[in-house]
Amino acid sequence: MNLFITPHPPIILSEIGKGEEEKAGKTIAGMKKIAKAISAIKPKTIALITPHGNVFRDALCINTEVALKGDFGNFGYSNLSYEFSGSDKAKTICDELNKIGITCVELNNKTADQYNVSTKIDHGALVPLYFIMQEYTDFDLVHINMGFLSKTQLYNSGKIISDILGEENVLIASGDLSHRLTRSAPSGYDELGKVYDKLIVNAIKNKSYKDILDFDDKMLDRAGQCAQKPLEMLVGSLEDYETEAEVYSYEGPFGVGYMTARISRKEKINTII
Repeated sequence: MNLFITPHPPIILSEIGKGEEEKAGKTIAGMKKIAKAISAIKPKTIALITPHGNVFRDALCINTEVALKGDFGNFGYSNLSYEFSGSDKAKTICDELNKIGITCVELNNKTADQYNVSTKIDHGALVPLYFIMQEYTDFDLVHINMGFLSKTQLYNSGKIISDILGEENVLIASGDLSHRLTRSAPSGYDELGKVYDKLIVNAIKNKSYKDILDFDDKMLDRAGQCAQKPLEMLVGSLEDYETEAEVYSYEGPFGVGYMTARISRKEKINTII
């Protein structure tokens, strides 16, 4: 199985950035590299974990609609709209998670009304999909919203998701790293922002994935990130496997850390934790 890590700033879309995206040239190059890699793999299913959209305190949320739709209307660009085919793996994953005690909301038109939420795909998914669609379109989508669950639950959910996906498919963890890298950053500055980002990048480069599970809440709060929980799920999907890993890019042009990376699962081994 191939796994990818992406950021999701809408500003890197040329239609939205209108030239500002050029400041994130390394990130855009990394996103295009990921898109080309996925095109070469030709997965039937892409599962994408996002930290935005319908995020519940005590549950994961997986969209099981036949057609998954989304747009950038929240950023003033509703004309940038997309539709994807849903996957039957979405319901299977949700059912299996609930069986082992990890609450998963099966999002459809009925439950959306029940929870007063939308079935639309959020920008955390749409940004990486925007680049993928430029290279490859023949896939079904599993759209997964993270939940504010324990590390153990998120880790175990990653194992379930990857097992059901199968080796021939792709899993993406979407998330920006620290939002507090500079004085002009959207969330202000914190010196631990750069520390957090360096530790995450090194954990991927060095294949020391379990280090991602070791951050305390104080560090995570001060870093002001949104990637941590999707990454905790991704780490779970790597249990028992040898891997190859490559960080394609890292930069923080707008005071927010963006990393693009690829991890390939190889032979099975003993647990990494």
